Amino acid sequence: MKDHKRLTLKGIAQQLDISVATLDRVLNNRGNVKPETYRKVMEKLEELEYTPNKSARFLSRGTEISFAIVFPEHPDYFWTQIERGIRLAYEELRDYGLRIEIFKSESYDTEKQRQIVQEIVDSGAYDALALSPNDSQQMEDPIDQAIDKGMAGGMHIQ
Repeated sequence: MKDHKRLTLKGIAQQLDISVATLDRVLNNRGNVKPETYRKVMEKLEELEYTPNKSARFLSRGTEISFAIVFPEHPDYFWTQIERGIRLAYEELRDYGLRIEIFKSESYDTEKQRQIVQEIVDSGAYDALALSPNDSQQMEDPIDQAIDKGMAGGMHIQ
C-alpha cells in the first residue's frame, strides 16, 4: 500500500519536472497542455494514487455557500434535536465557506411557510434550500422557481 501522506502540487510538479501552472491546467481541465504532458501527468497521478484536497481547493476559491433551512417550530422536542444537529454540522464546516440560516414556520401554518420559502427564493441570497414542508403541494411553485434559479435543494415530505 502507498504512503497516503498528502501530496502537494509543488511536490508533484517537481517529480514530473513541469511547472505548478501546467499541473494546475491538467488538474482543472483548463487546456493549453501538450497531449504528451497531459498523459505523463495522468499516469503519475495514478501511480501516486493522488486525490485532490477538496478542502484546500474550496478554501482557495474564497467562495461561500449559503444554505437556507426551513422547518416548522413544532413538535419542539423533534425540531430542537434537528436544529442541534444542523448547528453541530455547521461548526465543523463553517471554516470551509458554509453559511447557514434557519427559518422556522409557526406551528403548521402552511401559508406562512410558503411565504418564508418564497422570500428566500426571491432574495437570491442562498445557494441551497433544505425544507420540511407542512404541505408539499403548497411548495411546488417556490421550489420550481428555486430550481429555475439554480438553487440546490432537498425536501422531506412528511
